[in-house]
Amino acid sequence: MGAIPTPIVFGTPLPVVTQSDIQSLFADLIQDSVKSPFFTESIGIELGIIKTVPDSFSGEVIPVLTAGLTISGHPILHVPKGIYQGYEVFKDWGDGKGFVHLQVSLHADFIDNSLLPIVGITQVWRYKVIYYLKGEQTGNFSNIVSVTVKWME
Repeated sequence: MGAIPTPIVFGTPLPVVTQSDIQSLFADLIQDSVKSPFFTESIGIELGIIKTVPDSFSGEVIPVLTAGLTISGHPILHVPKGIYQGYEVFKDWGDGKGFVHLQVSLHADFIDNSLLPIVGITQVWRYKVIYYLKGEQTGNFSNIVSVTVKWME
């Protein structure tokens, strides 16, 4: 066989040290950037420092609604929020009354904690949403999604 090769000796890596108050460091960096004479609004938008919210919409904005079930059997809705404050949720219980306003959600995920049907009964609940911005509905309604719910044991 021959001699065993000599292993390469690497230097000891420096330990990673995190800053204790990283958020204030970023806030200071943002303030320094904004105070710079070379700072423009377009630079702020590109860096994500300045958020753009259009004053008016053409009405063509349609939320992309998806749905599933939680472990406990309650429907969970997901809508990407983007620049919007949230979305209004409308629900059709399948009782012939059509869609009724359920709630305004300010988060991308919304769990419908309505009472589930009694044991042995399944129901189809339908949902649609519309974006919510500056205290008003914005754009058009989403596609309608259906979720089959039943009592989970």
